Amino acid sequence: MTVNGVIFQRRADGLWAWRKGREYRGVDGDDWYLEDELWDVREQPWRALRDRVVGYLGALEERSHFDPGLLVAIDDPSWIRLYAEVSEALGVGYRMLLCETDLARPAMGDLGLECDFLGYDCAWPGGDCCSAVLCDLVGGRVFELSDVPLNANGLIPTREAAEAFLWRRERLKARYPESSFEGGDFVVYRLGEVVAVPSVLRVAQVPPDEGPRPAWDLRGACGPPEAPIGGGRARRPCRGPCGPRDGRLWKDLGSGLVRVSGPGALAWWRDGGPGAPGAGTPPVGPCSDMGEG
Repeated sequence: MTVNGVIFQRRADGLWAWRKGREYRGVDGDDWYLEDELWDVREQPWRALRDRVVGYLGALEERSHFDPGLLVAIDDPSWIRLYAEVSEALGVGYRMLLCETDLARPAMGDLGLECDFLGYDCAWPGGDCCSAVLCDLVGGRVFELSDVPLNANGLIPTREAAEAFLWRRERLKARYPESSFEGGDFVVYRLGEVVAVPSVLRVAQVPPDEGPRPAWDLRGACGPPEAPIGGGRARRPCRGPCGPRDGRLWKDLGSGLVRVSGPGALAWWRDGGPGAPGAGTPPVGPCSDMGEG
């Protein structure tokens, strides 16, 4: 299997993560939540940030419709770091799911991420990540599949069992009304939850591929709005000098809480520091001509 990249998912609370008393910790959840968090923003640079993030993931998802070998996941360390630190600055609890599939692209390579193995999911490769495991097994929709084994994470414990589930599912579809099953092409995911990352992520660690690489240069708009934005859900940091950082991007993700870094959290990309998306490199990829909005 190929280590494709990372999916960001809002950390679930309460019943969102449970179906019939069983926890589900797969890819079908509130993924890529920053678009919603920043949807009502009008002031710069948050509007530019929203447009760039939406554009980057939108271009990737659009390509996945025409490229059956592409998974919608982030493989670029700069974007992984950016998505995580913007989430922290907005006070959003999140999970990072490391995804391995038989799809060839993207191919992230080894970034030294420390992960806890979760299990195997069967879901769409696109941005919606509809999971047959969640719908048919955890949700109990198909009685004939109730004997498929699930672990404590609501996922299938082995790849062999996941492939057998999809094979049985296809045979049952011929006997049931079409509405009984979610359609689409399902991919077997090997999932791990990231619990620790290296203190530095270098772009050079990622092998070149054909994925979109949008240009990032927000140095002309290097702070949050002058005034708070009314009606928004996001908590935004106040303008101020960048405080000292401890050099570590994430801490104690396994506890269910995510560290909020404070006003200086985004200084590395605002100031065009090393590792910032697009810093010191020519813009390439379909999103490179995006404006500030």
